[in-house]
Amino acid sequence: MAKKINEATSTDLPIIQRLVSEYGWKVGDTLLYQQIYDIPENLKQDYPTLKNIRPDIVLQDLNGEVLAVIEKTIYHTYTPTTL
Repeated sequence: MAKKINEATSTDLPIIQRLVSEYGWKVGDTLLYQQIYDIPENLKQDYPTLKNIRPDIVLQDLNGEVLAVIEKTIYHTYTPTTL
């Protein structure tokens, strides 16, 4: 019978240990990059205090092209043509 490998111990923990020892990463740091988008001209009048948004969700195709930007705080969905 083959030995079962736990993904956390075989993959996740060694990667976390390397991030800590080689890059100074600390538990609680995020590994996600959050894109910042300028507010489109057509929405600046509605949101004069905002210069940019950090969207909750960015949908991309397999080539990395942005299909939609969703920001829950201001209740709008942007398409690439409005960004």
